[in-house]
Amino acid sequence: SNLIVAEGLSRLQAREFSDAVHLFSAALETDQSNIYVHVHRALAKIGQQKFEDALQGLITFLEDEGSSPKAKLPIHILTARLNKQLKNPTLAAHHVQEALNIDPNNAEALKLYAQLKGRAGELYNEATDLLLKN
Repeated sequence: SNLIVAEGLSRLQAREFSDAVHLFSAALETDQSNIYVHVHRALAKIGQQKFEDALQGLITFLEDEGSSPKAKLPIHILTARLNKQLKNPTLAAHHVQEALNIDPNNAEALKLYAQLKGRAGELYNEATDLLLKN
């Protein structure tokens, strides 16, 4: 499994995303316990523009109780970014809040928070206008 993962990482670095996904999937068939392979495969799927598929691997990592909060911080931020890209502001906000719970001063999480808050205000104004117009 470790050799397959190493080859997958090499392909990921070379931007050979399809091969990387295939290798990481094979590694997971061999050993489901390596939780980091889910993240590696998610990164390869992001490279393929398969954002929803990528989210599944990231969520698997985040649900792992053995992962440290520091390891989860960048994954929460990445998950928030993907949800924002997929126009899921509620899920994006949840992951931003989780990131801020881990590190309240994280610049990237604070930036995402401000962006989401601004978009929420815009949506609120649009909804209010529509309600007033009946």
